[in-house]
Amino acid sequence: METVKQKIEAAYDVDWDKQLWEQIKDVTIKAMVAAQNDIQYNPSCFEVYGFDMIIDQDFKMWLLEINSSPSLSRDTLLDDLIK
Repeated sequence: METVKQKIEAAYDVDWDKQLWEQIKDVTIKAMVAAQNDIQYNPSCFEVYGFDMIIDQDFKMWLLEINSSPSLSRDTLLDDLIK
């Protein structure tokens, strides 16, 4: 995420922490609250969710989808660098 942050801040007049990161947190929290009754509680484990978001030309964050148990495998060099 640090690389994405640096590239966006260098290319555009945008403050990642104040404008984009706040939106990412807001969208994530709202999505989890909306689905809280459908998420099973199990105190002996945890679930990883993958949130796919896109930023529009006005720097508004949009939620595309949420994946439960996203793949964390590293099959390629790019995967290894990202994950």
